[in-house]
Amino acid sequence: MLTRRSEAPFSGTFVSEFRELTKRIFGAAADESWLDSLKWRLERMPDVSVFVAEADSRWTGFKAGYAIAQDRYYSWLGGVDPDFRKQGVAKELMSQQHIWLCGSRFRLLETHVEQDNDAMIQLNLKSGLNITGLFLKDGKPYFVMQKRL
Repeated sequence: MLTRRSEAPFSGTFVSEFRELTKRIFGAAADESWLDSLKWRLERMPDVSVFVAEADSRWTGFKAGYAIAQDRYYSWLGGVDPDFRKQGVAKELMSQQHIWLCGSRFRLLETHVEQDNDAMIQLNLKSGLNITGLFLKDGKPYFVMQKRL
């Protein structure tokens, strides 16, 4: 498995691959409106970076984020193609993101996780993030998780 980091501005080919992988990962939840909102973030948020995992030139997973303050990074979205789950792809992508962040200007990593997403919560905890808060979004409870870098 190969992982690489890409930064904005993203090519049309990159955005297309990102959309296709997102559809495979999120299925019916990845409707056109949601996919358009993802594209908007890729194009408009500050300091966007996307770590991509590939196997045989096929995108297998990604971990994306962006700056939310001068020294604060929001790990926004990630996922692994269902055909490649349970193979350490998410762990590797998160590890690469954290290594990169430790060498950057960012001093705090933050993410939000739905409270029923046990796999992501466990991976975040094992990767050094702590639960620091909670909130409701569209009626769903989320944890705020953070890690000092």
